Amino acid sequence: MKKTGMILALCALALALSLGACKEKTLAKSGVLTKLEKFSLSITASDGTVYRYSIDGETKLDSKAEALGDTLEVISKGEYEEGVHAEEVKLLKAAEHPPVAVEVIYGEVADASNSSLSITAGDGKTYTILKNDETVVHSGHGITIGDHVEVLYTGSLSEENAVAQSIMISSEGESQAAAAPGPAATPEPDPAPSAGTEPVPAAGQEAIRYVDGPCVDDTMNSILLDYEGFTYSILKDDSTVVVGDIAVGDTIRVFHKGNLSDGMTATKILLVAKAQDNEEEDFGLKKIYGTILDETKSSLLLSTDDGREVQIIKTDGTEVLASGLGVYVEVSYRDETPDGYPMALTIR
Repeated sequence: MKKTGMILALCALALALSLGACKEKTLAKSGVLTKLEKFSLSITASDGTVYRYSIDGETKLDSKAEALGDTLEVISKGEYEEGVHAEEVKLLKAAEHPPVAVEVIYGEVADASNSSLSITAGDGKTYTILKNDETVVHSGHGITIGDHVEVLYTGSLSEENAVAQSIMISSEGESQAAAAPGPAATPEPDPAPSAGTEPVPAAGQEAIRYVDGPCVDDTMNSILLDYEGFTYSILKDDSTVVVGDIAVGDTIRVFHKGNLSDGMTATKILLVAKAQDNEEEDFGLKKIYGTILDETKSSLLLSTDDGREVQIIKTDGTEVLASGLGVYVEVSYRDETPDGYPMALTIR
């Protein structure tokens, strides 16, 4: 009887050890999210080691862990091997420089100055939006009263602290009688929707955000953006609005929905600044800032910040990104005429 009891006890112990051996250990590793795709993600640890995991519907994924640069903890079963399945992904620390959230307003310009823009929206109200050095204006003739515009902005219209990030003028030839809707949660590709329409944010609609950075490569269907040390492949489709002749090295502004991630589709891509040809040529580059007092096809008269009036010469090679009476511009030049007038390379 005693012998039988001992055998049973040994069997119970063996079963317990067997079950313990079958239970897989979990392994947690932390690092910065450097790549996020539909079925995989990669993190880079503090020692530079890159760990790649597969993810699927069974992965318990922190909904906030979507931005490259976030610090994550990834839990897997067993020993690590490349492509091991991630059981859980936790956000430890959000990226320090998240993309900026923006909103949009469509309207008719009621007033314009160097520092602000007043827009009468489709709801009949007039909103004032501030402008600064980072505001990108896309217009062949500057901003004039009566123009229909699409303005992407940060801040609050009601609190009168909205700041324009980009201002796009409606295409020439569009009906100036078409009423432009007022504030909307997200911009639409058409800068001047048909009369009587008023965009209403849909429930759960994602916010529009933007990032600035150099263009690394540009193709028909995608553009590579360098942002905060990471290279993002941003897709373009039929709804993506591209403004400006963008080339590699140019600074661009990419608007997108949700958090920035590799392989996402841009809602809009704007040219912010053209890249210079090379550093050697930039050595003699000069800049002058001021407000346009008068403008012709071949020149413009500028009231500079120091109170002078300067005649600027435009040539066939001058790149004009902003113009119009009362518009504040930056003029880049290297050479002058024999009479001492700057010969503009860019006006923006």
